[in-house]
Amino acid sequence: MKNPDEILILIVDDQPEYLQTINRFFSESKLPYKIINSPNGKVALQIIEKKLPDLIITDWEIPVMDGIEFIKILKEDKRTSDIPVIMCTGVMTSSENLETALEAGAVDYIRKPIDKLELIARTKANLHLAESYKKIKKQKEEIELQRDDILNKNMELDILNYTKDRFFSIIAHDLRSPFNAILGFSDLLQTKCYNCRFPENTNMINILHKSATNTFALLENLLLWSQSQMGGIEFNPQNHPLKPVVIDIFSLLEESAKNKEIKLQHSIDDKDTGFFDYQMIHTVLRNLVSNAIKFTGLNGVITVNIRLLDKFVEVSVIDNGVGIEQEKINNLFRIDTQVSTKGTANEKGTGLGLIICKEFVKTNGGNIWVKSEPGKGSQFIFTIPIG
Repeated sequence: MKNPDEILILIVDDQPEYLQTINRFFSESKLPYKIINSPNGKVALQIIEKKLPDLIITDWEIPVMDGIEFIKILKEDKRTSDIPVIMCTGVMTSSENLETALEAGAVDYIRKPIDKLELIARTKANLHLAESYKKIKKQKEEIELQRDDILNKNMELDILNYTKDRFFSIIAHDLRSPFNAILGFSDLLQTKCYNCRFPENTNMINILHKSATNTFALLENLLLWSQSQMGGIEFNPQNHPLKPVVIDIFSLLEESAKNKEIKLQHSIDDKDTGFFDYQMIHTVLRNLVSNAIKFTGLNGVITVNIRLLDKFVEVSVIDNGVGIEQEKINNLFRIDTQVSTKGTANEKGTGLGLIICKEFVKTNGGNIWVKSEPGKGSQFIFTIPIG
């Protein structure tokens, strides 16, 4: 709030005795307000053009224009519309007059003869209210500016997100065909050179095939993630038996498990079913079993179990691998934190597969979490609605 000696009060009255009285009351109150006097509304408007007052006290019956007309002119001008005006009169004192003054834009009303305590109290109160109103108005303007800025930034983010999603989609799509060719030929080379006379060639071909396989898995995850972000994956939940899903994933990953002499097993019955989108849950289990192979050493065991709950099927992928530290578990399913750990055979990962797992499980109405202990293995658990 302004200091009292910075506050300017304009008094408009054609009767010198009232001007003197008001000035004397302010002087006696020891409030160092700056006071400017005007005999009519026309002169008052000329004064206001040069210096905006913080408060105006005006008589109703003044020459050239009356107090009501003067107030209306002030309220129509954007520069002066917020200046508080107190109507001061000894003639127009009825309730109807009070209503007229307030409707015109006056904020308060003082009857003549003027009471000193009333004048000072109403002046202080209206100056305080005016200052509070200015603060609120300024805050509102700042909020409006921030809102516009946020809207503009949101629009820019939408464009950036769309561009990013299109970029991922195009890159992933265009890379799929050449990668299929690379995988096919590297697989053929690996098969042909199984009993190659030159071990160093066999080793290079194995490295090439493993790198191509890992990169293609990353590409698949990128494509799935970009499609899920754009809402491009159709959600089609139905009743499905769980055993064929697990058998198919074991078949896909059999070669990776065999290379590390890892045993893949399950305890799922033919009658165990769930209500889920087949492609999504297939992707979830493929990622979880693939990760388990990555972080399990030679001669390890990976087991897929299920447990029937009241309304859900709980699926567990259990390994006896390296395990995960607690501080890393808290960040496993977060896109804003990168958790990348090399596998037992130095396999590389990005953590994107687990992000996709979380999104797909959530889309199917379930939850996913981890239990793990370093050196003893991990258990990734997720739920889906029961079939």
